Amino acid sequence: MYYNGYYVEKNYTKAVGHFRFITGVDTGGKIIPSGYMLLADALKGAGDVKSAIAMLEHSIALNKNNVEAYVKLGELYQQTGADENAKNILQRLISL
Repeated sequence: MYYNGYYVEKNYTKAVGHFRFITGVDTGGKIIPSGYMLLADALKGAGDVKSAIAMLEHSIALNKNNVEAYVKLGELYQQTGADENAKNILQRLISL
């Protein structure tokens, strides 16, 4: 998996900028397939859970078999009180 020094140092604001640049260039995730998940992790670390959820949804749209993205999305839905969304995501995961 690709890692970024800013993310490792928990400088999430700078990591968000870095991963936004990467996903802006590699919009289809062909060079760094985990780009949108990494961006979601950095966004979550920066406190922007709503945008993190959107990036995980986008990651799943690019790869319907991305188990890790389903798990992370289900966890974020549950943490934000969107239990029905969490249940639906986990049911989709089970059906893979």
